[in-house]
Amino acid sequence: MEELQVLLINFLLVLITYLFVYPKFAGRNLSKLFINDLAAMLIALLVAGSLFSGSRETFTLLLFETNWFWFCLTTYMIIETPFALRYLRKYRIFE
Repeated sequence: MEELQVLLINFLLVLITYLFVYPKFAGRNLSKLFINDLAAMLIALLVAGSLFSGSRETFTLLLFETNWFWFCLTTYMIIETPFALRYLRKYRIFE
């Protein structure tokens, strides 16, 4: 159940940032995109940390168990990858 909470936090944050925040505040500027993305990742870690820091909860990543920090960070990057690739193509960042 804890994994589902973190996954939902990560998914909603990625969805909101890539659909609404980044197009408005970053556009085609790669450095602004990077800064905003770093801020979003930190927000995900802060929210997960406020829920699970100090607890002895373990989170399962397919083949191994980890703490909330590494679970949140890893799943955030996995969820973010298809959104980021689509955003980079749509806004032609590297053209």
